[in-house]
Amino acid sequence: MRPSILIPTFIALVVIWTGVAVVMSSTEDSVSSPEKVYDIVREAPWKHGKKPSQAERTAYLDKLAKFYTMLDMEQRRTMRDEDSTGEMALFMLDLTESERKHYLSVIIESQVQPLMKAWSLLSKEERQKLIGGSRASLRRNAGGAASMEQLNEADNKVFEKLVEGNIADYYKNGTDSQKLNLAPLMEELQNRMGRR
Repeated sequence: MRPSILIPTFIALVVIWTGVAVVMSSTEDSVSSPEKVYDIVREAPWKHGKKPSQAERTAYLDKLAKFYTMLDMEQRRTMRDEDSTGEMALFMLDLTESERKHYLSVIIESQVQPLMKAWSLLSKEERQKLIGGSRASLRRNAGGAASMEQLNEADNKVFEKLVEGNIADYYKNGTDSQKLNLAPLMEELQNRMGRR
C-alpha cells in the first residue's frame, strides 16, 4: 500500500471520529437508558457520605426524574423486571417524604394526566377489558407482579374504582406508596390505549 493513501485515510478517520465524539457529547443529556438511570441512582451523593443541601438533593432528583421520564414504556418495564436487588425501592427509602412526593409528582403525574383524560371517555366495559388485560400482563412479569401484589394488599377495591372511572380521584387521594404501586398499571394502561 502506498504511503500517499495512508495519510489521507488516517486524516479522514480522525475527522470522522472527532465528529462522532462531538455529537455523542452534545446529545448525552438528550438520551436515556435504564443503565443511565441506575447509574444516577447509584451515584447519589448522600449514598456516598456527602451531605448535600436540600436544594442540591432536589436538583439531583430532578435530574433522575428527567432521565427516567425519557425512557419509553418498554425500557421502564425492563427496569421493573430486572430490578431484582430492589435498587430503586431502596433509593426511594433514602428519600424524605417531601422528596418522594416531589419525585412522584414529576415522574408519575406527567405520565398519567393524558391517561386520566382519555380514561373518562371510555365505556365501563372498555375500561374493564383494559384493566383485565393490564393486570394479566403485569402478573406475568416479576416487577409488575410485585407492584400488583402490594396494590391488592393496600386496597382490594382499587380495580373496581378504576373501572368505575375514578382513576383521577383514586390517584389524587392515594398515598405515595399506592401511587408508586399504581405506576406500572398506569404505564401498562397507557401502553395498551396507545395501541388502540
